[in-house]
Amino acid sequence: MTETSVVITGSSRGIGFGLAEQFLQQGCRVMVNGSTSVTTDVALERLARYGDRVRGVAADVSCREGLLLLHREALFRFGVVDIWINNAGLSHETRPAWELDAGTVDRVLHCNLDGVVQGTIIPFLEMRKRGEGKIFNMEGFGSDGFMLEGMTLYGTTKRALTYFTRSFSREARLSGVQVGTLSPGMVVTDLLRMTVGDGSPESLKKRAPRCFKWVMVSEAYIVV
Repeated sequence: MTETSVVITGSSRGIGFGLAEQFLQQGCRVMVNGSTSVTTDVALERLARYGDRVRGVAADVSCREGLLLLHREALFRFGVVDIWINNAGLSHETRPAWELDAGTVDRVLHCNLDGVVQGTIIPFLEMRKRGEGKIFNMEGFGSDGFMLEGMTLYGTTKRALTYFTRSFSREARLSGVQVGTLSPGMVVTDLLRMTVGDGSPESLKKRAPRCFKWVMVSEAYIVV
């Protein structure tokens, strides 16, 4: 029986790393990805007990070139990509959109929108040739239209991601490729700590119930 091959963007830490470890525990082959060689190597060291079933590629998945590199390397190492998860995402300080500098705006838009759009199209084209495969995009705050002052830009990208994924799935319904979203529950990560302010336990308890109204899809990522 052929092992399921999984690629997860932004998987050197946080939710992405947790997903990678869960897939490995299920016997899958996993390609992890960090934005730098340092973060990617650290993740690989933490997963070294899984041997050659885990590989890693340092690539900027907010741009097409980085995604193409990740995809090519996955095909080279595994021969095929069965599951591709666009998990990488950037947030920003909790402040009105007009107070964010242009560089921050560009980085969030490129990673959360451009990265997901290209990160869906690139693996889809290869999967469509085989008539099978699964692509999942990670939802987040704002996906359901919920609003919070200071989170307009991030929420906009996640709302758009949800629309894109559902519409793309509709267009691809006859391809044999499954395209959908993953909606995690609240997970304490560096991104969450930055979002809620000072990152203290008190701040998390105070703001998290208002900020995060996601629905946990239990074990939805174990779709091997």
